[in-house]
Amino acid sequence: MRFQPSLLWTWNRAIDRRPYVVIGASLFLVKFGIDWLIATQAFGRPWSLVHYLIWPNDLTVRGLNLADPDRAFYLTLLAVSVPFIWTGVILTLHRLRAAGLPLGLVVFVIGQS
Repeated sequence: MRFQPSLLWTWNRAIDRRPYVVIGASLFLVKFGIDWLIATQAFGRPWSLVHYLIWPNDLTVRGLNLADPDRAFYLTLLAVSVPFIWTGVILTLHRLRAAGLPLGLVVFVIGQS
């Protein structure tokens, strides 16, 4: 299996299930590492996998009404998330196309981001 970077910016491709899972899991590990570095090293906060399971919480829902340090933390995490959300949407569109499913199902991925 060879990763093709063009998968990330084309709309009309298809991807099989194995590369979809491998790329998705790999990107999750990268994202977790980046989030962990931002939380622990830049903001001095704890970070674990639990933070992805318990969402939204009261802090993320009222993100712009937070004090400056909290707002900076959550806006930084949001900014870092955008490329990963884009990649997830594009790869899911490719996978839906390969599976012959309606492309509109991608909204379920967007809702989980």
